[in-house]
Amino acid sequence: MNTVIVPVDFSDISYNAGRYAAKLLQGYEGMEIILYNMYEADAEHEMIMEHLENFKNELLATATSNITVYAERGDEFVAELEKFARHRGADLVVMGIRQIFYRTKIYWKQRFKNGRKQVLSRTDRSGRL
Repeated sequence: MNTVIVPVDFSDISYNAGRYAAKLLQGYEGMEIILYNMYEADAEHEMIMEHLENFKNELLATATSNITVYAERGDEFVAELEKFARHRGADLVVMGIRQIFYRTKIYWKQRFKNGRKQVLSRTDRSGRL
C-alpha cells in the first residue's frame, strides 16, 4: 500500500478519519496520504486550500507519511473521487464524511468488492472511528 486518499469535508468525522489514516500508516516509509476535498463554487478554492493545509500541518506533527492536499470543483463527489483514486493509483480510501448518503456507502462497497481496493468502515454510534 502506497497511496491513501482521505476525503475531507471539514466535519469532525472527516478529521477523525484523517487522524486515523495517519496513525494507521505510522512507521511505514514511502506512504502518501492525500487529503481530498470537492467544493461547489470557485470562490471557495482559496479557503478550502487553506483549511486543507492547516489539517495537513496538524497531521505532519505526528505522521511519518508524505501528506499532500488536493481540491477540485465539482458536484458529483462519488464519480470524481473514484476517478481521482484510479488516476492516483490509490490503494485505500479512508472516509468518514457525514454528508454521504447510505446509497453512496453501498456504492463504494460494491465498487471495491474485488479485494484490490479496500474501504475502512469502522464506526460506532457517534460516528467516530
